[in-house]
Amino acid sequence: MRLASASDAVGRGPSDASDVYAALETPVSYPELEAMVAPPVGWQPDPLKRTSRHAHQAWISPSGQTAFGVIRMNLPLPFIGADRVLKGFLDEMKQTEGDAALLSRTTDRRLPGIRFVAEGGQYKLRANLVVRGFRAWAVYAGTRRDAPEVPGELDLAERARELTRIGASRARF
Repeated sequence: MRLASASDAVGRGPSDASDVYAALETPVSYPELEAMVAPPVGWQPDPLKRTSRHAHQAWISPSGQTAFGVIRMNLPLPFIGADRVLKGFLDEMKQTEGDAALLSRTTDRRLPGIRFVAEGGQYKLRANLVVRGFRAWAVYAGTRRDAPEVPGELDLAERARELTRIGASRARF
């Protein structure tokens, strides 16, 4: 199964549909993100951040220590490789957070794209990065670096990340 198309998820979730969306909201279209998203139940959305280069929506957990988010990036040229986009992502992270370290990077043909873990000054992100034409998406589960991780929250953020459908404003889950 090819993932991350308009009709496929950005990763793989459990095969039992009743378990897949447990503790996640009903999938909703976010046209600004060009994505269908099912954030964790009870997580509060941050205000949408938008510039001419990107749109970024994050949902914050009840503890405030975990986040799930989607960043849609506008690329200056089509089909820029994922590694080049990742470098730009890390450069931007360093600019906004004061630091950016790539901890791991794996090519995943099922996305198709890159799975990576990076630490900035404030946050640790576990992200899926997909590039398609003039667009790229980073869908992430993030934790604050100054507080202990909350495993149940991180699990929910990672499930929401894996079930996010990019490249579409309407898709079937």
